[in-house]
Amino acid sequence: MSNKVSTSQKDPVEGARDVVDREIERQSNGVSSDNNKGEGSWEERVWARAYRIWEQSGRPEGQQDIQWEQACREIEAEDAASSGAANSSGT
Repeated sequence: MSNKVSTSQKDPVEGARDVVDREIERQSNGVSSDNNKGEGSWEERVWARAYRIWEQSGRPEGQQDIQWEQACREIEAEDAASSGAANSSGT
């Protein structure tokens, strides 16, 4: 079963305010959700990453699919790296 969500169903800006608010709260407490992969669902992590990519790109219009896919790739790569590290350490 895949955690992937179709990009045609999601806009990283639309509905992202709650995720961004949680991310701001985590960062204000000295914790980033990117460093705590167990916190939040996969989709919430992708939302937060896509929103950050959108902001860093200058908030361009009409590129949500590109930003969403980039966020998915980054989160999947991080998950694979942390899974591989856990497997190689015997945990």
